[in-house]
Amino acid sequence: AKKVGEHRFRSPRDYDGTIEYYLKTVIWPGQAEKIDICNNTEVRAVHLRNRRSHKRWEGLNIYEVKGTTYIYVLLSDKELERIEKKKARGGKKRRK
Repeated sequence: AKKVGEHRFRSPRDYDGTIEYYLKTVIWPGQAEKIDICNNTEVRAVHLRNRRSHKRWEGLNIYEVKGTTYIYVLLSDKELERIEKKKARGGKKRRK
């Protein structure tokens, strides 16, 4: 997938192919709940909720607009805090 914004990516696959890919390849079987968001002539969208504990991301919104499929990653609060701290340090790794 190609990054098109913060936490937002354009999928090289079609809508159904993108959902299938994430359910079979990225998310362990049984670790995601698929929730339909919208399905009309202009927009199709689904939310994949991550059920794993200690997760870096809460879920994915996969949606298709005008024939192009996008993925939006919903990060966990803990992960967002980690990213903000890293930005505040100027992207430098913390020494241990």
